[in-house]
Amino acid sequence: MMHKVRHDISDHKAGSMDITTDFEASSTCYRTVVTDLLKQLKQRGSDQAEILISDEAGYSIEVRDGAVDTLQHEHDVGIDITVYRDGCTASVSTTSLSSTALSVAIDKVMSMVQFTEKDPYLGLADPSVLAYNYPDLDLYHPCELTPADAIEQLVACDRTLRGEDQRILPAEGVAMTTYNSYRVYANSHDFLGDYRSSYHDLVCSAVIRDGDDMETYADSTSACRWADLQDPHTLAKTVAAEAASRLGARSLPTQTCPVLFSPSMSKSLLRSFLQAISGSAQYRQTSFLSGQLGHTVFPEWLSMAQAPHALAKPYSAPFDHDGVRTESRHYVEDGVLTSYVLDAYAARKLQMAPTGNSGGVFNLSVNSTGQDLAELCRLMGKGLLVTELMGQGTNIVSGNYSRGAAGFWVEHGEIQFPVSEVTIAGNLANMFQQLVAVGSDCDYRGRIHTGSFLVEAMTIAGS
Repeated sequence: MMHKVRHDISDHKAGSMDITTDFEASSTCYRTVVTDLLKQLKQRGSDQAEILISDEAGYSIEVRDGAVDTLQHEHDVGIDITVYRDGCTASVSTTSLSSTALSVAIDKVMSMVQFTEKDPYLGLADPSVLAYNYPDLDLYHPCELTPADAIEQLVACDRTLRGEDQRILPAEGVAMTTYNSYRVYANSHDFLGDYRSSYHDLVCSAVIRDGDDMETYADSTSACRWADLQDPHTLAKTVAAEAASRLGARSLPTQTCPVLFSPSMSKSLLRSFLQAISGSAQYRQTSFLSGQLGHTVFPEWLSMAQAPHALAKPYSAPFDHDGVRTESRHYVEDGVLTSYVLDAYAARKLQMAPTGNSGGVFNLSVNSTGQDLAELCRLMGKGLLVTELMGQGTNIVSGNYSRGAAGFWVEHGEIQFPVSEVTIAGNLANMFQQLVAVGSDCDYRGRIHTGSFLVEAMTIAGS
């Protein structure tokens, strides 16, 4: 549970807002707090314990129709305490570091642990896999812009967006978020790790109307360093053009044909894959890929790996949520599933070693076959380019896949017209095996980095 302090300061002078947080000064305090808590928990009878303190501070701004809509400062602080005793566990959260609040939290967690169910697989990660030594990943880059400067850039970006097409309505606009965070994790194996990081993003959204036809489109850019964000005006022009290209969308006849997933839609397929190879899905045997370690699940030309120590990237981390050291790791090599995604608990259940993925993967990438989007369209010849997916029709147990889709119809290797109100269906196991190509148009935002996916054939249900 995080304590969120929000200050809506739309009516204040943006240039006067101080969003800096002295994490350097907080470091000594927080490290002392977690060390003292671990000592007290041991004295109270815990076998093992772990403490997480998370401190985040930043601001967000929304600009609509050339004016500031909201300007909001947030400072979130939370501390999570987990204890293990006699094969049982309990956790509590608090938002205060006062001695009284922490004493109450200790009383509560030690009382709760008496009544939870025993589980022999509970406990901290083994000391042999903890990140007692970890690298500095250059993740801390506070935004150098004042809020007033940021507003000026956003207003200019919004002006560019609306100037690209007179049909764009003032219903949406441009937004940015910037925050810095400090994370401290410690456990009773004498592990204490901490690191600072920064995150910035810029989101541009458009609603466009032509007569009775209305479409929306949004795109974003994110980075650890503000300077690494995409140029706001380029982003605005892209959003305006993409929104306009969706006008006049129509359905398709029911058929079977190739499907080309845009990079952001390909990520959704990979999220389903990661869910299927997660430790929880494996030990519960609720995955269409249960027991497939060492088996071929993709074409032999495809490999998939994470790079958690990439410098100055938003989803890099020196250790995972269990304190386990992160490392470069292949999950698929030459089409073969070589690793599951395991935290300490799942690893014990499966009698395997943890993979350092408590909290997810870090900078997962898929190798490309080298074609850009235009070349993939030509390779497909005739089929559906999917740029939007709707609904939750993915069954991880069976692999059955059925979702609403929108995008563009392609013939003779060229985009012909926008498409909406269709459903695409297949089975994930078959879709992965029938992957024809992965584009060079890689989307590096988020945890997963990939280009477009061209799937040999899927069923399209339309009009």
